[in-house]
Amino acid sequence: MVLVGSAPGYAQVSVSRGSPTENQKRIILGNLRKLLQAEDEIKRRFSDELDQLTENIVALEPQSRDTRKFKADYKARTESIEDQAELMLENQLRIEFLTAFLARVELANDVIAESPRILREMSQRQLVGNFENGDTPKNKLWLFELNLAMTIKSVFEPREDFVGFIKQYLVYSTLRDPVSPADFVKFRGSYLGGSTEPVPKITEFFKPRPEASPKSTSDL
Repeated sequence: MVLVGSAPGYAQVSVSRGSPTENQKRIILGNLRKLLQAEDEIKRRFSDELDQLTENIVALEPQSRDTRKFKADYKARTESIEDQAELMLENQLRIEFLTAFLARVELANDVIAESPRILREMSQRQLVGNFENGDTPKNKLWLFELNLAMTIKSVFEPREDFVGFIKQYLVYSTLRDPVSPADFVKFRGSYLGGSTEPVPKITEFFKPRPEASPKSTSDL
């Protein structure tokens, strides 16, 4: 039997038919698709929330006698929209990353072993494409991919849930402004030990905001 993990909502690899690598790949691809579907659902919910947030701005009355209250409400509601825009950008980058990564690992023979190379090639392709067009990178997705490749190569344990590991790293490091993987081991704590902390939900990065629906943090 080959175990890849048993995070809630994600399948556990148990080899009964086919080679271990084939079964492992099938489970990983299925879990990556679930992850992508979750982000697509978040995108739809964010769109609904943005509609409400913009409506809240339009509902203000600039000719109100209480100028101080208007200014405070206007500031709070515009900041809510700016916060929402940041979350929507992060969500869109997650979708782009997961879509591209899934397409590449579908062609891999051994998903886990080949992932560091695949991520490095994805990063390099983005950088080269920008430079050839005379552009600077529009985001730092390339850096996130390099950091994740490094982390998979040096931190990931064979008996871990591979997709759960990626979920943890998505929560640890944003894609729009990636952080160094230096503190990732501390972040995930005793994941492999007896006092294992639950694997973070993919939505945990998205914190509830004033005037925004709490749906963005619901279970997926």
